[in-house]
Amino acid sequence: LRTYRDFSNFSYNNFLTDLLSSNWDDIYSFNSANEMIFFINSQCNSLLDKHAPYRTSRFTKPPAPWLTSNLKKIMKLRDRALIKYKQNKTEQNWTEYKEMRNFVNRSVKVEKKAYLQHKFKTDPKSFWASMKHLNLKNKNLLCPFEDVNTINEFFINIIPNLSDKLDTNIKNVLDKYKTRHTNVVECFEFSQVDSVRVNTIISKLKSNAIGVDGLNVKMLELFFPHISDYFTFAINKCLSSGEFPDIWKDANIHPIPKTCSSSDLVDFRPISILPI
Repeated sequence: LRTYRDFSNFSYNNFLTDLLSSNWDDIYSFNSANEMIFFINSQCNSLLDKHAPYRTSRFTKPPAPWLTSNLKKIMKLRDRALIKYKQNKTEQNWTEYKEMRNFVNRSVKVEKKAYLQHKFKTDPKSFWASMKHLNLKNKNLLCPFEDVNTINEFFINIIPNLSDKLDTNIKNVLDKYKTRHTNVVECFEFSQVDSVRVNTIISKLKSNAIGVDGLNVKMLELFFPHISDYFTFAINKCLSSGEFPDIWKDANIHPIPKTCSSSDLVDFRPISILPI
């Protein structure tokens, strides 16, 4: 089962009508950047809930990419051997079918393993996209992977453990850089941005993953041309006040295996799916 926003009946004209009729000017009544970003996020998700509501569907597996033309040919030979046995149930026909069946099973395992290993080594991002597309994610995790709190505690404790293992010389170098520029008079300040700059940054985002805010790049691109002034106003409020919105501080953490055969938590790395 997979939950997703359903755009199959999405009407851009109806969506745009509701978007433009929403009272976006309310953003100017808020005093904090945190409230402004929360307001924009709530408005966007409310409109999407109406025009592209969440739907949960069961997806069947697509054709396996490791089923080569040669594999399909020997599968046909196996099927013919089975038909032959059913028509004439002799010991010889059964043996021929059984040998062909076992040969096909071994060949499929070899091709599947070779395909997945090649994908994993050459392009990990594409590998996990293939896993999702083929619906091959493991649904029966073994202990300790059943308890998300155990995984979370492990990742939380990684940083202190790594810090304690730092070489003394490395720590001294870090301290040196921290105290090196103590008498600098000039201070760093963020510059205000315009909507063109913000749009350029959004257009360069490559990931289309959805974070805890419920939005991805494609969804934001539906809104931005019509709410660019409001969004830019909120961004500039963040820069001028030094306030980072709470909704952007959280991330969905995905434990991704470092190798194909991961059996311990140390074999996983935490990948953060950040808000837009």
